[in-house]
Amino acid sequence: MKNKKFGVFCITSLVVLMLQNFGQKVWAEDLQDWQKGVIEGAFLFSSHLQSKDVRVDIQGDCAILKGYVDSDLSKSLAEQLALSVKGIDQVINKLVVAPEQWSQNYQEVEIDNAGQHRLSNVTITNKVRSQLLANRVTSGMEIDVETHNRVVTMSGAVSSEAEKVLTYWIVKNTQGVKKVIDKLDVLSNNSQQAVVQLAE
Repeated sequence: MKNKKFGVFCITSLVVLMLQNFGQKVWAEDLQDWQKGVIEGAFLFSSHLQSKDVRVDIQGDCAILKGYVDSDLSKSLAEQLALSVKGIDQVINKLVVAPEQWSQNYQEVEIDNAGQHRLSNVTITNKVRSQLLANRVTSGMEIDVETHNRVVTMSGAVSSEAEKVLTYWIVKNTQGVKKVIDKLDVLSNNSQQAVVQLAE
């Protein structure tokens, strides 16, 4: 009788463990699908990131990017956009810079939206700040934003060149912004340590 009860207990425990593992696997797959969709959507809707045949694979906390982009800047921006997605801590960037892909069938057109001209300096400044706060990478940065006639001037300090590039394109992509003047400084390691010491 005891052996029978013990056998039932073992089988029950095994079933519970299998269900838990199955639930974790399904949750992980759902998360990866969500992450993949967010990254691909960011590439698709960024008007300054030209990409073709982009494939995104998620392995744990790593996003693997494959496909073609028009410039080194687009490649860097793609990587930073992927890193800004929740749960992605590293990126393997296999994007190939191939500007010739756009030489024949792509022509950049500047859209002059009359509604954008009606946006006030204050409105554009607020939009830019909101975009920076909404991004995980740039949300904690101390960046000053000033707008005059749709020209946005950024000043302050960032910790890396990659953050500077990402900040530029976030601002550039904001509705109503005609031009960006980048006065951001990249802090050296010594400067960062000094800031930390002052903060303490």
